[in-house]
Amino acid sequence: MKLARTLRLRFKEVTNAWFYGITNARNEGTHSAICVIFARAHGFHTAQAALSAINLSCGPTTIPCPHPTLTQAA
Repeated sequence: MKLARTLRLRFKEVTNAWFYGITNARNEGTHSAICVIFARAHGFHTAQAALSAINLSCGPTTIPCPHPTLTQAA
């Protein structure tokens, strides 16, 4: 019952994950890493300090498009 309801509600997301391999796993992993950084730091004095710690630990993250765009095709 719950599986059928979930599939009805999330049909588009399920089909994207199945056919195109599109998931939010990378976003969830980055979110977990950021939460660990904040927990380890016990708070930052400025937003710039927090962003610096995130960039130092995670680096600039890019999420590739599943389909080539016009700039990638050229």
